[in-house]
Amino acid sequence: MKGKKWYRKEDIAEEYEPKRFKGLGGKYINYREKKSVKKALGNIKNKKILDVATGTGRFSIMAAEEGGNVTAGDISLPMLEIAKNKAKRKDLIEELDFIKMDAENLPFRDEEFEMVMAIRFMHLVNEPQLFLKEMKRVTQKRIIFDTFSLLSLRVLYNKMLPMGSTLYKKKDIQKIAKNLDLKVKNKIDSFTMPFGFYRYAPDFTIKPIKNLDEKISKNQLGKKLSTVNYWILEKQN
Repeated sequence: MKGKKWYRKEDIAEEYEPKRFKGLGGKYINYREKKSVKKALGNIKNKKILDVATGTGRFSIMAAEEGGNVTAGDISLPMLEIAKNKAKRKDLIEELDFIKMDAENLPFRDEEFEMVMAIRFMHLVNEPQLFLKEMKRVTQKRIIFDTFSLLSLRVLYNKMLPMGSTLYKKKDIQKIAKNLDLKVKNKIDSFTMPFGFYRYAPDFTIKPIKNLDEKISKNQLGKKLSTVNYWILEKQN
């Protein structure tokens, strides 16, 4: 995993959300990401779900709010502490299990969960096929994750990042899925503008740009230019 030691530092956990989701642009990123993940999850009431690399718990807590029985794992104890405190403030601490774990070596039995998700993580994985194989092992049916697209404006933003990140073509994920005997059930395309644009753009520009972004995203050109792809893969019985 890229940046494994860096990610565990306490100051990184403390500044993670304030740095990424401040201002109108950051709030919009958070809203639109959650909207896409919620769509990918579907009806999860009473389903047993694993959130791999939960970080500060954004998607674990969202899943618990939707009625899922969620296990949230992360390698960073400071990140998990922030996630726990958020869950307590929302009176959801009883609905979530938090566990320290290595995302690339999951400490669970085969098919222990009905669904497994990993959001904002695949771009850091060194061996994506091995990681998805491990996710396949612990799920009964469905795997949900996101990737950043190589055929998008993310390419420009990626060069500004300290660690960089792995970008994928559609056929890359399709090939991995085929190798693991997984079916690509669906793909949700989102954001023609990379996250970095929304993070640094002045607040007064966000509304017109997001409106244009959402409009473009609905047509075929927008789907091809999307910077984020949310994948729903299923095991073939």
